[in-house]
Amino acid sequence: RGLGDVYKRQAYAGLLSDEEIKHNLQACKKGQYSSQNNQGISRSVLDKYCVCYVNKIDESLTKKDIEYFKKNRRYPEKFDRLVFESSKQCYLKVIAK
Repeated sequence: RGLGDVYKRQAYAGLLSDEEIKHNLQACKKGQYSSQNNQGISRSVLDKYCVCYVNKIDESLTKKDIEYFKKNRRYPEKFDRLVFESSKQCYLKVIAK
């Protein structure tokens, strides 16, 4: 099963639109592929990490978070903690195993 299948299956996990999910996946991959910390980690593993990460963020956002973002063009402060936790959980699940 390819990343496209995983993407389609998980696209409706939370509140982000398909377009936002796609954009976030692309941004995650771009960042992960270019990170010096990821030398020697295959793109397929990094792709799985990004699907996990974007899905966790999507599952964790509330309607209030989305409304706050639309009003302020940024997420509330708790979002930093959410990003850290999502990153850590997906790192342990996908990369460190």
